[in-house]
Amino acid sequence: MSLLLATVLVTSALTGCTLMDLAQDCEGTDARVEEMAALDILDSRPDEATVPRGFEDVDAGCWTDSGDVMVYAERTYAFPGTRADVATQYA
Repeated sequence: MSLLLATVLVTSALTGCTLMDLAQDCEGTDARVEEMAALDILDSRPDEATVPRGFEDVDAGCWTDSGDVMVYAERTYAFPGTRADVATQYA
């Protein structure tokens, strides 16, 4: 157990990052996440696309990586067409 604690302390000292820093990075992004989830483009999909059961809602949130904060929103659907068809839809 002391080896694990020592590793965590050394890692946080060398990277300048602590667990508290990681937990606080997405603080204050709730309004931006909601704004992203409401974008009209998320309701746009090719005519033949279907929404799989369990994926009816937009998935939106915030995550951090190496100090960068990323706000995202995405929707999942199944489409029998090609990638080119999808690219044309969103062009």
